[in-house]
Amino acid sequence: MLAKYLKPDQVTHSIKIAIACLLGFSIGKIIHFHIDQWLIITIIVVMCAQINVGSMIQKSYMRFLGTLAGSLFAMLVLAIFHDNALAHSAAVTLAVMIFSYIATTNKNYSDAGTLGAATVAIILIGSNPTIITAIERFLEISIGILIAALVSQFVLPIHASVYLRKNQANTLKQLREYYVTIFMNHNPINIKKIYFELDEKLATSLINQRKLAIEASRERLGEGFNSGIFKRSLWCEKEIFRSINFMHRAVHSSTKIEQVLSTQANVTDFHQAICCFMDNIAIAFEKNTAAQENTTLNTNLLKQSILSSIDTFSLDEKIAVNAFIFCSEMLVERLQELALNINDHKD
Repeated sequence: MLAKYLKPDQVTHSIKIAIACLLGFSIGKIIHFHIDQWLIITIIVVMCAQINVGSMIQKSYMRFLGTLAGSLFAMLVLAIFHDNALAHSAAVTLAVMIFSYIATTNKNYSDAGTLGAATVAIILIGSNPTIITAIERFLEISIGILIAALVSQFVLPIHASVYLRKNQANTLKQLREYYVTIFMNHNPINIKKIYFELDEKLATSLINQRKLAIEASRERLGEGFNSGIFKRSLWCEKEIFRSINFMHRAVHSSTKIEQVLSTQANVTDFHQAICCFMDNIAIAFEKNTAAQENTTLNTNLLKQSILSSIDTFSLDEKIAVNAFIFCSEMLVERLQELALNINDHKD
């Protein structure tokens, strides 16, 4: 029963955090830091919200820079003002202002700003702060960051590229569901509501894909990542969504068009082939295998069948039908290109 609610990656990540904390605790006892809890606290803070290797590498690097900057700032204050409590309070206030500004200026530097401010506060607000204790705090936090990065990379690593493939697979499944709903489900439905819901899901998915792609590009070990292939795949996904929407608008621009396209056997076969191809691509993304080619997607037969049935249509209706055909051709091309991108990555 419990296994139903547990996600394997989250369980793995929790185990990794426990291993990192145990390792940090052991090192802290060996080195005999005066206040060794900051080593453990650092590991927990660094690892808890970062499940994949790519995000951990970038954030660990920036957190180390923030820790170094904060420690140097605190040591400079101690060297000049020694144990002057008023000077320490002013320094902490100034450091919080500076590092908070850095944390909100650029996402890449946000972690450096946060750790810089925290390090200054930890050092100067502690009891009897000295340059020696400042060095110890710097070492504790730095060792904690290093342990977190090493455990994330080498102990049961969870790669951003794997999450990216799952995200892409889920996007294809959502597109397939949308396609089935608007072209193969003949029950009365609120298409507009479904469109806005799916549009929101896809927008979130595409944003997550960009974020995961950046993180995957930072992973030097494990699977190689080709950002060029990803960008082409992302463009194909967006073009597929656009093609489906234009096809849907063309079909429902006239009752006559809707009746003709709903009774054409070649149109039905085409819809089924599209859904099958989307399934194959989603599986290829999810399992990291080559995408199977679909030889049944023949838009020439679709085009001939439809055009032979619209002699009595008005000019506007013929334009809409041709728009449907054009978008169906674009849909097939983008799906084929997406499949080729997967296979290029496998090569």
